[in-house]
Amino acid sequence: PMIELSAVSITAWGRIVKRSFDVIFSSISIIILLPVCMVASIWVYVSDPTGPIIYKNRRIGQNGKIFSLYKFRYMYWKYCIKEEYGIEDEAISYEEKLKQEKNTREWPLYKIENDPRKMPWGRYLERLSIDELPQLYNVLKWDMSIIWPRPHQPREINLYDESDKQVLTVKPGITGMAQVYGRDKNTFKNEIMLDTYYIEHYSTTLDLSILLRTFFVVFIRFF
Repeated sequence: PMIELSAVSITAWGRIVKRSFDVIFSSISIIILLPVCMVASIWVYVSDPTGPIIYKNRRIGQNGKIFSLYKFRYMYWKYCIKEEYGIEDEAISYEEKLKQEKNTREWPLYKIENDPRKMPWGRYLERLSIDELPQLYNVLKWDMSIIWPRPHQPREINLYDESDKQVLTVKPGITGMAQVYGRDKNTFKNEIMLDTYYIEHYSTTLDLSILLRTFFVVFIRFF
């Protein structure tokens, strides 16, 4: 082509600044939050020692690349989907059953109401986003960034329209525009719209705004 129109507004210099911020922010956060991570690790082990403390979940990253997303496990191991561990069991079929019965979100996304797979206090790990803290390591590995659209699972991506896949042109993030404006109350199309807006209107100012709103959203979930 003689003319190329980019749907991503970030420049080469902007990518350098963003990556530098990611490394510095995630490194400092890991050090500061180490006591929280230790308490969470002990809690997971005591609740269910049969599985790993940090759970690997298969997600789709930039340009369709599959990577392992890390989370503190808040479900009983027998109910965790183990694709990333090379284990096939009934966890997927049980999840599909729960989706049919208790899903509160619009397809292809899902959120299971009163999920029976969660361990005691597991809902609090999830509610306060403590389960997401291991993703700071994903940022250091450059699988993810601090702020970009959240990554989804392969079986969710398979249901995307072609126009929805613009969110796959960038690194996935720990938080993003859809997480601070509506979060799980967003419909699928609203989430895609917010993430696409962010990609097309990226700026350092917008990043700082989303980061501050993330702290606020997590804080109010304590109450």
